[in-house]
Amino acid sequence: MLQLLKDLNLPLRETVYISCDHPLFSGISLFEFLEEFSKKGGKIVLIDEIHKAPEFQAHLKSSYDFLDIKIFFQDLQQYRLLILILHVDFLCLNFQYSH
Repeated sequence: MLQLLKDLNLPLRETVYISCDHPLFSGISLFEFLEEFSKKGGKIVLIDEIHKAPEFQAHLKSSYDFLDIKIFFQDLQQYRLLILILHVDFLCLNFQYSH
């Protein structure tokens, strides 16, 4: 996922990478984190280990409903990269990424 971030060459001030299995992320609401990031001008979020975040589906749905950000997340349980684009349209694409 970090390699994807580097390859996309996105603006650093508008982009953040998080891993939901990191101890620093435990106890933090995914939606509240994304909301705060959005308030500070964030536009793009790359999330690793999304399935480790409690109730991640509800948090992603709320992000879609209320925030103007794009979220890329990895679902390792399915061994595929899922891209959820949260903007005007709700769109989920599957693709194979190789670097």
